[in-house]
Amino acid sequence: IFIDKLLPNFLIFFSFGLFYKIVCADILAIYSENYSNYIFENHANDKGINFFIFTLYTFSYGFRIYFDFAGYSLMAIGIGYLFNFQLPKNFDEPYKQTTIKGFWRHWHITLSVWFREYVFTFIKKKYNFFSAIIITFFLSGVWHGAGLGFIYWGIYHGILYLIYNRFEKKILKLNFYVRLILLNILIMISWPFFDIGFEMYKYSLINI
Repeated sequence: IFIDKLLPNFLIFFSFGLFYKIVCADILAIYSENYSNYIFENHANDKGINFFIFTLYTFSYGFRIYFDFAGYSLMAIGIGYLFNFQLPKNFDEPYKQTTIKGFWRHWHITLSVWFREYVFTFIKKKYNFFSAIIITFFLSGVWHGAGLGFIYWGIYHGILYLIYNRFEKKILKLNFYVRLILLNILIMISWPFFDIGFEMYKYSLINI
């Protein structure tokens, strides 16, 4: 069974994960780090931020963080097969989703499920849907890091989720590709909170 099933599964998942990490993520890291250095240097010299460069940075970092996390997850699944147990899928094409609800069902699935089962459900029963969403995403931001940028990132996604919940029927009437592009833009512009923090992000937006 090891030669017939476990070893091939290990090689497939681990190889794809390694490719995601050392090729996709690490190459994108070079670009995103160069762009973030540009932002810090311009801030230090009190210069403006080029919109095109900032856009490249935003998307390169957004895909970098995906390939980083997804790569590690795939490698972990592959290693799991060596010990004859199967870990759950953690990323399932999140950037192909067209709604914020779909995105969070396909991004960091294990963590999202944990927050839904042990935080969101509890708060919703005790208070209401609005409070449950805001508190859950706020805590998700805190879980990722203690900086103000992580907190704003969490609240931002909570607000997106509430807006979608309020206008779901109207949003779903939009063209598939319009929803796809719009969602990816909304997701991508949240990632700089992770990398450059709240103050640098605010400076970049003001000085574009």
